[in-house]
Amino acid sequence: AVEEALKPAPAGSSGPSMLSATITPPPYTREPPRTIGNPDRIEALQGSRLSLEVQGGPWRIRFAADPLEARESGKATAVDLTLVRSGYLAIEPIDRDASKARRLLPVLVTPDRAPAIRVEAPGKDLLLPDASPVIGVSASAVDDYGLQSLEFRYTKVSGSGEQFEFNEGSLPLTIARESSRNWTARTDLALSRLGLAPGDTMIYRFVGRDERAGDVGLSSSDTFFIEVAGPGQVALAGFELPPDRERYGLSQQMIVLKLERLRAFLSFCVSSKWL
Repeated sequence: AVEEALKPAPAGSSGPSMLSATITPPPYTREPPRTIGNPDRIEALQGSRLSLEVQGGPWRIRFAADPLEARESGKATAVDLTLVRSGYLAIEPIDRDASKARRLLPVLVTPDRAPAIRVEAPGKDLLLPDASPVIGVSASAVDDYGLQSLEFRYTKVSGSGEQFEFNEGSLPLTIARESSRNWTARTDLALSRLGLAPGDTMIYRFVGRDERAGDVGLSSSDTFFIEVAGPGQVALAGFELPPDRERYGLSQQMIVLKLERLRAFLSFCVSSKWL
């Protein structure tokens, strides 16, 4: 069907005599609709609403292989659709009039990217001699059409061996908005107030979202560690955590999480008499 649709129109024939396309961007972009007469292609942000009107009909209109519900008014045929993927519109005559050639209209849909979040400071994993320092943490966030929120989230990991305890939390941020699309944020980590003890680790990241509904516009920065040296560990203030220790800590955390989930699943199966 696609190969058939992509064949050129017969020589000497003409396509629809008049075509008008109105593209309405998603409301969160705050951009006005725009109307194009006889476009060679349609370019729009994902989620935009397209209203297409074709004169000289009647016409059958489909998006790739999917027929669209059309409205007829005199010799005008109109369709409405929400643009979620790239493809093409096929406009074909219904009455098989040889003077009317079908027309293919490429549709290029640009996805809305989730916010890009970068931790600016300290921007590395840290191994500290004790929990007395206050660590300043800052990040920048940029989005194509506008940010809605930015949060600082952390997980405190306590324990050793096979006995680990995970406590999650968040901290308030001081946010500077250069524009709706460009934010910077900072907070101070008072490790002693957060209850970190020797051998404990804090895993933190910034999480932001744009103005789209749901979690489709949710994104996260890279994740970083702050570890308080335990017995037998020697650290200088601000010492960067070695890469092998970073990988070990992350792997250990993931193994523990997976084991906890497996144990919970097995308990559920036993209680449900599946096993």
